[in-house]
Amino acid sequence: AAEVYSEYFEKYLKTAEAALEYRLYAIFQRKGDLDMASRCLETVVKDGRTPPAVREKGLFQLGRMLEEMGFEDAARDAYRQFVADFPKSMMAPKVQARLAG
Repeated sequence: AAEVYSEYFEKYLKTAEAALEYRLYAIFQRKGDLDMASRCLETVVKDGRTPPAVREKGLFQLGRMLEEMGFEDAARDAYRQFVADFPKSMMAPKVQARLAG
């Protein structure tokens, strides 16, 4: 399913609903396809219909993934957005530590 989605996305540049994108992100990450995994997370984060709890996890994972990929500025942007949107999250101290480091 992930391979079909990847071909579909590359051909039509259309995304799926956020819940499916979040599941696909995990598959792409396990396969080592961080480009597609990060695209899936970006869709999850930007979709206004994404439930807050899923968006919170997605934004945190996006920051970590961008950092892992070497996109430090984009990772910081994701972390700043996380702190702004979820200041009372249990993960907020961890995100703030990453921003400080």
